[in-house]
Amino acid sequence: MALLVTVVTGCGGMRRHDARLAAADSLMQSDPDSALAIVEGVCRDSLASEGDRAYRDLLLTQARYRCYIPASSDSDISRALAWYRVHDGEREKLTRALIYKGAVMEELSHPDSAMLYYKQAEATAAPDDYFNLGYVNLRIAVLYQLFFTNDSAVMFRLRSAQPYLIATRDTIHLIYTYGTIGAYSSGNNKDTARLYLKKAIDLADAIHSHEGLQYQSKLAGTYFYEERYQQALDLAMGIVRNKKRDLCNEHQFYYYAALSYIYLNHPDSARWLFQQIPPPSNIVDSMNHFQLLADLAKADGHIQDYSRFIKTANDINSRLLEDGKNSQLPAIESSFDSHQLKNEVEGRSNTRLLFVILVALALLALMTLLAKIILNRRAIAYQRDLDMARAEIEKTIGEYEDRISEIESSLDKQRLLLDEKDKTIKKVAKENDKLISRQTEINRQISRIVRKRLAAINEIYSDIRLRTADNTAYKQSVPLISLIKGWNEKKQLYMITPKESFWKDLHQSIDDEYHGLASFVKNKYSLKVREFQLFLLLSAKISPQIIKLFMDFSNPTTVSNYKRKLMKNLTGHEMKLEDFIQDYLDGKLN
Repeated sequence: MALLVTVVTGCGGMRRHDARLAAADSLMQSDPDSALAIVEGVCRDSLASEGDRAYRDLLLTQARYRCYIPASSDSDISRALAWYRVHDGEREKLTRALIYKGAVMEELSHPDSAMLYYKQAEATAAPDDYFNLGYVNLRIAVLYQLFFTNDSAVMFRLRSAQPYLIATRDTIHLIYTYGTIGAYSSGNNKDTARLYLKKAIDLADAIHSHEGLQYQSKLAGTYFYEERYQQALDLAMGIVRNKKRDLCNEHQFYYYAALSYIYLNHPDSARWLFQQIPPPSNIVDSMNHFQLLADLAKADGHIQDYSRFIKTANDINSRLLEDGKNSQLPAIESSFDSHQLKNEVEGRSNTRLLFVILVALALLALMTLLAKIILNRRAIAYQRDLDMARAEIEKTIGEYEDRISEIESSLDKQRLLLDEKDKTIKKVAKENDKLISRQTEINRQISRIVRKRLAAINEIYSDIRLRTADNTAYKQSVPLISLIKGWNEKKQLYMITPKESFWKDLHQSIDDEYHGLASFVKNKYSLKVREFQLFLLLSAKISPQIIKLFMDFSNPTTVSNYKRKLMKNLTGHEMKLEDFIQDYLDGKLN
């Protein structure tokens, strides 16, 4: 257990580096120029620890490579790599050191050594180190592309890099990956080629990168090899005409445009475009140059020139193939993989055996310790339970003795209370009988009030229906005088003149509901007949629309005005009818 704790705590520490170096590392992907300026501004001898010096050597090599500064020596990265190889806890930086050691060896024209370092970086990287795993697969693909003409090896590495680059959203390298997959697919799968080339172009356009231009030339080549010459010509010539002057060194644009002119029977345009082509900058451009010369000679009918140019192009192509065959990269990768697999198997077996032994010993010690702890705890708990049980029994006995005394005393009190309760029950029964009789009388009175009020209202509404049942006679066109006369007659028809019995019943219902309120108001206040009738209607909660018909008002708003005036006559100030009624019921008006 002590050994396991030591291993875990020893491997968990993180080294702290100089803040300037950490800042440069954070800018390495987004702004390598600034990262290089920061690292170059840090004097190596001024750094306190050897770890910081190794970190500076790594960042300096990485920044120079990212800024396209050719390497003249591998001394810096070799120092960094030597330090990281013997210090644990810096796995990611060791992986980076191996990658850029390989990149420097590649620039110094040692592709075999570069392949070895790339393979070591791939084996060293952590499974979740997606960025470095994607980048090392990309570097191996480029190495195959430059020094070994085997499309399958390039495609395998590009497809291996693709998921890592997508996971880290490394757009710059993802553009190259999509574009190269598309270019290498153009020979056998045109649909795949177009798909990946368009992905690369779209990504480049999204970040406003000029990298998309070369993949547009590859897309033009895909159209060309599909014999879609017009599409290839439109794409290539559009780029040739519109792109910036300092970007016009892309030989393939001109090559596909000129060939498309030839196959579309426009040799003069192809000849003119051939004169605009920049001089070949590499062996592939030279091969394309002689291939185009051969096609121009064939279009002009110059068979001897055609044979001479095509032979030169084939010789260059054969040289490329021979260089690829002479490359030792596949053998180096295969040998490294074999040794790596063998070492992993042996190391895994030894590690597994050691791990099993350590786990068995740790489990044995742990089980012994746990057994002792459990036995001790059980003994202590048993003794504690005995003491608690003894104390609890003694306490319970004392409580029961006290309880028996309380019960005997309580029995005597209960006998006295029972006698008092019998008397109280008889008294409560009499009070309940009185309350029930009172409630029955109140319910009967409320029922009588409701019936009277409902009978009065039904009588009024029946009178309204009878009076307004037929008014079709007033819908015909009549002269103005007749209309005015008829309107007065109609107004009389719609007016409601309640019977004296209605007002009497309404008066009685208000008295019954509010304990004599209507009689109190009639006797105490000097109200006119219409004012008292309005008071009765308002107290009965008749709607303003119906009150308008009762009182022959012009509209329901007039009812509100008369209500305010009535309340002012009753109280001397503005007051709500509900508050007036409540004051009467509370005895404040007597």
